[in-house]
Amino acid sequence: MYIDEHLRRLIEAISLVKPNYEHYETINIKNEKIIKRAERVYAYELYHQYRSLMKRDNIDDCYLNGEIYKSSTILNNLDNSGYYPDLVLHKRYDSIESETQYFICEIKMKGNPYLIDDLDKLTKLSKKGFGFNYYIFLCVGISMLELSRQIQSSENNYNGEIVCICVNQSKPEMFLLKYLTNYPDNNQ
Repeated sequence: MYIDEHLRRLIEAISLVKPNYEHYETINIKNEKIIKRAERVYAYELYHQYRSLMKRDNIDDCYLNGEIYKSSTILNNLDNSGYYPDLVLHKRYDSIESETQYFICEIKMKGNPYLIDDLDKLTKLSKKGFGFNYYIFLCVGISMLELSRQIQSSENNYNGEIVCICVNQSKPEMFLLKYLTNYPDNNQ
């Protein structure tokens, strides 16, 4: 898999997110400690780390956005709806040309009952010509083996070119979905 500067920077940013952003402890009404995993807490810190790296590297010709609306008019009426991806790195808001669209990233936390639903969303986006160089599925607090089991128990046929990143304790594992499963690559 080719890894460009933007994906390399994302991996570095993930490594800079401290493990305490992966989950936190709270107390319930019975005064029992429980562990919570908050996707937005992690996503905002990842956003901050990536933007800090962009500043360090003097990157000022693109935008990193969180939960930006990508309308269906830009996406050729994709399912007649819009999407709010967790992170988007792009040069322009109004284009689907691959030279201007770097990556789209969906983030899910361990324990989310809809964990693999974003794989379906990313597959649909990639098949409709969204134009991103990378479609990224970032799973926090889950290992590659755990993710593999969940995906293989699903009956969906996902795009094998989706970049999966599993992160535990700020240590990312990255692989293409097709190497985790028997899914075909994007060209088939």
